[in-house]
Amino acid sequence: MPAGDDPLPGEIGYYAPAGVIVSYYEDIGYFNGIVRLGQFDGGMDAINALIRQTGDFVATIELAD
Repeated sequence: MPAGDDPLPGEIGYYAPAGVIVSYYEDIGYFNGIVRLGQFDGGMDAINALIRQTGDFVATIELAD
């Protein structure tokens, strides 16, 4: 596992120290403990739709073809 990474807005990552899946909506620069997993279909439009959610919702992460 890499020591860290520099994810881009619109990407999905795994933050190993906390054991959580994270999404990036702005540039955070290099961050220790981050592993990039992939990106959102729809890029920032998809992330903005998540940000606007006010209630519970279900999200699916699946392996791309």
